[in-house]
Amino acid sequence: ADLRAIAGVALRRGCVALARRPALRADAERALRAEADNAALLRAITAALEAPAPAQAPPAADPTVPSHPTEGPPPPRATGRLVLALDRVTDPKNVGALLRTASAFGCDLVLLGPGCGDPWDPRALRASMGAPFDRPPLEVADLPAALAALRQTRPALQVLAALAEPDATPVHDLAAALPAAPDLALVLGNEGHGLTPAVRATCDHAVTVPITPGVDSLNVAAAGAVLLAFLRGWPSGPTPQKR
Repeated sequence: ADLRAIAGVALRRGCVALARRPALRADAERALRAEADNAALLRAITAALEAPAPAQAPPAADPTVPSHPTEGPPPPRATGRLVLALDRVTDPKNVGALLRTASAFGCDLVLLGPGCGDPWDPRALRASMGAPFDRPPLEVADLPAALAALRQTRPALQVLAALAEPDATPVHDLAAALPAAPDLALVLGNEGHGLTPAVRATCDHAVTVPITPGVDSLNVAAAGAVLLAFLRGWPSGPTPQKR
């Protein structure tokens, strides 16, 4: 009975842990409204970009798995800053999956615009495998203003709109044409309605993931993983060898 009162559900297995939770969404939004000027937003973005990457312990070797030095993904292409921005991605599970993907591909910053699912929701935390605790996303009250402030810190920044439209550039073509070490921001929109007009107007290019004709679209989290992989340069190296 005590565990049910603490957890809020009937806890039949697992463990109960106590941790300091970051500020609630309502507190964050009130703070952003209180500091809505561009200078405050610029300071927040600059601080997030300059934060050191979380330390990653190397995975322990498994003696039961044979070593294959030629297998595995090639090293990523050298890049500048890589930012992921979400525009009204409402499902907490999608938000969590994208935060995990952003961590996997070394994004320097994740911006969450208004209407996004709560990254600290239990469903988001499960999907993210706790990624927000290593590098918390920055929740902003005005995503176009945040992208504009981001351009102030990185003048060569290219903002890419992820769109499921026939005139958008296939990601493999766009990635192949990128300069060395580009500064990039990838913007993903709402699961059903895409990007808002104001956010789309801030983007420099439209990019898409080509899929088999007759298939409607990819889930936003799946599309984000493919796009970030190409933008980080993973597919550009040698093809992994089969065992």
